[in-house]
Amino acid sequence: MKRGSPTSLDQIDNIKRQKNSDDKNKHKCSTVELNEALFKAISSNEIDRVNDLLKAGADVNAKDSEGSTALHFAASNDQVAAMELLLAKGADIEAKDIDERTALHDATMNGQISAMGLLLANGADIDAQDIDGKTPLHDAISNGPIVTMELLKLAKNIDIQTKDINGKTPLHYAAEFGLIDVMKILYAKGATIEAKDDDGSTPLHLAAANGQIEAMEWLLTKGADIDAKDHDGSTLLHLAAINGKIGVMEMLFAKGADIEANDIDGRTPLHDAAANGQIAAMEWLLAKGAAIDAKEDDGSLPLHLAAANVQIEALQLLLEKGAAIDAADSKHRTSLHDAVVNGCVALTKILLAKGARVSVADDLGNTPLHDAASCGNKDIIATLATEATEGLKDNRFFSRIEPNRHNSSALNFLKRHHELLRFNHDARNWEGELVSDRRQDLRNNALYYLLGKLDSRLHAKGESLVEKAEWRDEPTDVACKKGLGVFFQLGREGFPELQKMMMKHLKSGPLTYTTKEDEKALRIAERAVGSEQLFNKP
Repeated sequence: MKRGSPTSLDQIDNIKRQKNSDDKNKHKCSTVELNEALFKAISSNEIDRVNDLLKAGADVNAKDSEGSTALHFAASNDQVAAMELLLAKGADIEAKDIDERTALHDATMNGQISAMGLLLANGADIDAQDIDGKTPLHDAISNGPIVTMELLKLAKNIDIQTKDINGKTPLHYAAEFGLIDVMKILYAKGATIEAKDDDGSTPLHLAAANGQIEAMEWLLTKGADIDAKDHDGSTLLHLAAINGKIGVMEMLFAKGADIEANDIDGRTPLHDAAANGQIAAMEWLLAKGAAIDAKEDDGSLPLHLAAANVQIEALQLLLEKGAAIDAADSKHRTSLHDAVVNGCVALTKILLAKGARVSVADDLGNTPLHDAASCGNKDIIATLATEATEGLKDNRFFSRIEPNRHNSSALNFLKRHHELLRFNHDARNWEGELVSDRRQDLRNNALYYLLGKLDSRLHAKGESLVEKAEWRDEPTDVACKKGLGVFFQLGREGFPELQKMMMKHLKSGPLTYTTKEDEKALRIAERAVGSEQLFNKP
């Protein structure tokens, strides 16, 4: 529209509509601002300002980003006068925040007794549950005995059997915190002594796990079962061992608790103590005669669990006390397997220093070396190569790496970490002879495995070179010829250094290739070695 041109009726109507919209938005913004100011006034306990803001149009039930109302804030801080004003102005006493907590939850959790009394006097639901299933009574117990006792005095018709999301009753909570007086009141009101949570734990289990000896004693006088097990089959002694509660362990032992009791997996308390690094509990159990090499259902010993859970001190203690270092579980895996899988160099070094064998293979044929290669942990691999007391001096370190049940042999290990193969290849035996130069020891060196057992294609056909007696005592160069398939495979997969190593032993002249793929692999190897006439085209 040009400057100064007359305005049409339609344009005038549009201007009016825009003005009305702007007025509405301005009013909306004012309400938001009033609500924000209301929360600030509550936080600073400015009662008169709260009243003014409510008169000006602030929403008494407005919620912040966490779903809390002004009443939640006032209850949390025991601002009784502000609470009375808010309730008089229509505040919803059962309003819930995003965690489904009411103002009464907040008052009890924060120990605000006056706020609790006001809310209950105005009809607040004492059994309201939050998102975790907790009632104000659960919260009060978590806060301590004073708040709990006051709540129990103030509340009428309170349900003392309500369970939280994990199935815990108020008595479970009281036992966990060792609140004897609260436990007595709950019991007098009908609380069940043997109530079980979702894990099958009774109040006695929680008392034991948390070292609440007096609570345990009281529960036992009321008929609690000292031999009760949770859903995992854990006894009170298991739980005490897991948490290192020596006093509880002594009490239970004095009452006849079985020190070798098994849980659902066959674990003893010593297993659990080792898995959780509870040294004092382990020492106590061992002093009482606990079996150091007790096996759980899968054959694991406490030593296995210490290694699997990277509990260094626990592992050292068990070794000092005579644990069998190479003991295997039902899958024939040792603690060294577990330490390697967890990538813990410190554990691996300790086990190797104590004589752990690197050659022990599990049911799948995997040694700790296989596990190290599978995890690709170079620090562990280097540790195994340099600190193992078994296998290195007689050059049998790699010769014991058998292909596993899935035919994932040490070839994969050697290809990934060929620097270790180079290290091992030139090692000498006890007589000072290079193993690779001795026909009778051919099967004991890395080259033998590279050419024979590590040829997955021949394995697939059931024709492993290692099974062919006719070449076992042949010179290395002949063995190399018969292992040409491995050579090609190494070239295709980009490991010229291993091919170069093989070429050192090709003394009978050029070898023959048959395919373009093989030719490409061989040319790569030739460049690595610096020779152009090692191979003939057929």
